[in-house]
Amino acid sequence: MRDLRYALRSLSKSPGFVLVATLCLGLALALNTTTFAILDAMLHPSLPVRDADRLFTVTMWGRQAANDAPTWERYEVLRAGKFYEDIGFFDWERMEVRAGDDVGEQWVSSVSSNLYPLLGVEPEQGRLLDPGSPQDAAVVSHDFWERWLNGRSLDGLTLWVGEREYRVMGVFPSAMTFPGGDVVIPVPPTAERTGAGLRRLIPVVRIKRGWTPEAVSAHLAILARRLTLEYGTGPVPYAFSARPITPTPEQLRQIHFAMAGAAFLVLLIACANLANLMLVRGVAKHRELALRMALGAGRATVARQLLVESALIAAAGALLGLLLTLWATPVLGNQMPPSVRELGIVRPLPSWRVFVAGLGAAVGALVLFGLWPAVRASNVAVSEPLKDASASTTTRRRWRYSPVVVAEVSLSLVLLMGAALLTKAAGRLSESTLGFDREGLLQAWVWLGRGMVRADSAERISRDLLARVGALPEVRSVAAMACGGGSRSVMSEFYDGSNGLLARTSFGPVSDSFLRTLGIPVLQGRDFLPGDERARAVIVDETVAAALWPDRRAVGQLIKLSGPNANTPWWRVVGVARRAFTGGPEGDPYLPTQGAVYQAWQPDSRVYGWGLAIRTREPRLDGRAAVALRQAIRDALPGGRALWVRPWLSDFDHAVRARYFLTKVFAAFSGFALTLATIGLYGVVSYGVSQRMREFAVRIAVGAPSRDVMKLVAHDGAVMILAGTGIGAFLAMWGSTLLGDWLYNVYHTDAVALVIAEAVLLLAGFAACLQPALRAMRANPVEILRAI
Repeated sequence: MRDLRYALRSLSKSPGFVLVATLCLGLALALNTTTFAILDAMLHPSLPVRDADRLFTVTMWGRQAANDAPTWERYEVLRAGKFYEDIGFFDWERMEVRAGDDVGEQWVSSVSSNLYPLLGVEPEQGRLLDPGSPQDAAVVSHDFWERWLNGRSLDGLTLWVGEREYRVMGVFPSAMTFPGGDVVIPVPPTAERTGAGLRRLIPVVRIKRGWTPEAVSAHLAILARRLTLEYGTGPVPYAFSARPITPTPEQLRQIHFAMAGAAFLVLLIACANLANLMLVRGVAKHRELALRMALGAGRATVARQLLVESALIAAAGALLGLLLTLWATPVLGNQMPPSVRELGIVRPLPSWRVFVAGLGAAVGALVLFGLWPAVRASNVAVSEPLKDASASTTTRRRWRYSPVVVAEVSLSLVLLMGAALLTKAAGRLSESTLGFDREGLLQAWVWLGRGMVRADSAERISRDLLARVGALPEVRSVAAMACGGGSRSVMSEFYDGSNGLLARTSFGPVSDSFLRTLGIPVLQGRDFLPGDERARAVIVDETVAAALWPDRRAVGQLIKLSGPNANTPWWRVVGVARRAFTGGPEGDPYLPTQGAVYQAWQPDSRVYGWGLAIRTREPRLDGRAAVALRQAIRDALPGGRALWVRPWLSDFDHAVRARYFLTKVFAAFSGFALTLATIGLYGVVSYGVSQRMREFAVRIAVGAPSRDVMKLVAHDGAVMILAGTGIGAFLAMWGSTLLGDWLYNVYHTDAVALVIAEAVLLLAGFAACLQPALRAMRANPVEILRAI
């Protein structure tokens, strides 16, 4: 307790030092714990439900060639089980949602009235669906409420799902990703009793206490045998399988290690900074410490008291870091674009593991910044500090150059280099040349199901679909494409097995107006004409033409849309188009980047989905025009099957936003690291100036120009900056390999990014040296020498 009282009394005399030290450590710990919260949420996913280990979804397997068991009857068999406390179900589909002027497709879940009580979810706002909820009630996700509904009050708040209006009665927590979708509505009463009208039915059960997963599986097997006895065994035997509703843990990728490494580097820089500050503080107190040792205090006692001071700062920093983490995790989660999930980065969630990691980081920081300064400061000769003028003669050289500051500068450059590389890569990705005009270009996908369109009506339906959409006043042109395209080998008629005239390309069945709608020019030959589908006509892009016919004209040549051993027909090339990255420069599952073959479209009964490329007259449709467009598509389809309409490059745009978000994260890391390094450099240079003020006064008194004094100070700072920059450049080029998968068209040793990072670091470093240098220049010899 005596050491604690002494430490509190000593720190109370330096409130500025305590504030700076606590802020530096607290912010660094907050960055680390928030980053760990992201990784922890990936490795230990959870849902805000009651007793998540007892919640399961049940998959109902089985298919018969004839006399198949209806879905609802399978559900009734499942309900007859004795293994659960409660059972509910949900369905989901992509539907048109309108909220104010915003219209778009969203995944909408339809749930049984007891699903949310079964799960045990607490609402974030309002209340969730329950057996007493009206049929026109809906609940939405936190993201949907903020982005679509602008975070408005729930009183009187409505939205449209399909052709029905719903009242928004609640918002479920942002961490609640089950059952999926941003909008949840109740199933109709008839569907609740009989399952009528449901596209699919996914049961959810809360198993009884004491039931193990093995016992549940055995009981489900007994239930499945009832269906087998009644309906027999077909191609897919009847079975029930239970699966926990907790999401599957994510796999760590290179980018996650890069994020963790960046946060750890920030903590190292903060610890180095604090170690320097504690060491300077110990040296400043060396006379006091020497006097205490002269009065009988041992070195261990002095070191222990200094370590207690460091422990108090570590405790204050840990508390601040905890508070900042609790504040930052929901803020960061709300700022994350939805597409960042595809990068494997999930919404951070506080947990006991996060707090334990934060405590461990604080203890590690205490060892890093507290132990060495305490030992160094206590290792002082009793007689030396008590001599007059010793401060100006024994410590001057020691504090001119600090290896700790050199390390801080080096680590800062590593983070600056990473941020510069990611910024450059994201910029190149967003500004890349695509080879077609993306302005006002939409895509619509219509899923019909295999065999639902007869061969004799497929062509009529497709042409009616194009005519209806093309007749809209907002539409300039429209084209169709069939699902089922992809990547495959194509071969030239001149291929002999050894001459390389075989290429791996993408292909896609498209209508005759596809290239014109996308704005892809035909460089040789001609565009598609009506009837080309019967003549087996194809158009290849310039990449495929150069690969298959390097010494010949491609137009008029024959290719086979398969490998050499396939018994498939030959197609004739009628044109060569400019290469276009129709899904963005990183590739597209429909038309990837290795070259494309456009195949004249011939709809038939095997087509189970169609896509539309729609060029509008305005870059963005208003809500009314978007509704009219979707209605025209539905009117042309048998039964108005599921569809969505969105910008052509929406997936690519989401990926770009995710990359920019990642860039901002690394920019925050590097900015904070640079600030810490600048503070550390300023502290060392400033302390060195204060120790050498007598020297500077003498120099000025004997006639040295002020600029020479400034050069002396700037030289000391420049040595540390340049040394750190040189070491950091090698570390940065090595560490940037972790970002390789995210550096589109940018090499990890990019010279421009390195020069920019070094320039920022040098500018900040010399700015840190400016004020101490000016203070040295203004030294008054008379006042300083008088004080001797």
